[in-house]
Amino acid sequence: MSTILKALKSKEETEKPETQVDEKELLFVSQKYTNTDILFMQKKKVFAYVILSAVSFCLGAGFWGFRSFSVEDKAERTPQAIVPIEMKVEKMPEVDLKKAYALMDRGELDKSLSLLQRASIAYPKRHKIQNGIGYIFLKKGAYSNAQASLMKAISLNPNCSECFNNLGHLKMSLGDRVEAEHYFKKAISIDKTYADPYFNLGVLWDKEGNGNNASFYYKKFIKKYSKNKNLIQKVKHRIQQLEK
Repeated sequence: MSTILKALKSKEETEKPETQVDEKELLFVSQKYTNTDILFMQKKKVFAYVILSAVSFCLGAGFWGFRSFSVEDKAERTPQAIVPIEMKVEKMPEVDLKKAYALMDRGELDKSLSLLQRASIAYPKRHKIQNGIGYIFLKKGAYSNAQASLMKAISLNPNCSECFNNLGHLKMSLGDRVEAEHYFKKAISIDKTYADPYFNLGVLWDKEGNGNNASFYYKKFIKKYSKNKNLIQKVKHRIQQLEK
């Protein structure tokens, strides 16, 4: 019996684990790590996992971003056909142009000038617009601007009798009789039915004290002009004064 007990005891000792935790050691561990400490260690593990996941995501995004940039950059370097861009200029309604000229006739020069300057952007090749701008500058006494606009109008249409007439008026205002006479006669050579340069030549010679030449051109003006009867009467009266 004792022999059997000894054999069982020996087998029990053989089957026991090589390392077993002592009760005192367990007590020491439980005292060393409180519940708060254990919770803190668990949080540290979770935080480390989150950081690791974020780094992995950033690395992956950076990789695909680099690939996307490389593909786009390569596409930009690929020769492509150049498509011409059509510049669209907003056209000014014709009714506004008529309004500008009507304002000019009524003496509302600033409003007319504003409309015509807008029109010159929309219609840069219309000589009549440049002539209108030049005429208004002439009436306002801005002679440099007037000459620039009138010369531009003539460059657009060398056969513009009104442009040459206004340029002659400008030269007369500046006291340049020779140039003024030249431009007035140029306007007549383009259009002999155009009355204004005849009147201006009459005024030019009248200022110079040459009554014969003044009367000659005043009479030519009356024959070709019929719009303003009051002006015609004044011119006739002036002719009578010159021929006394």
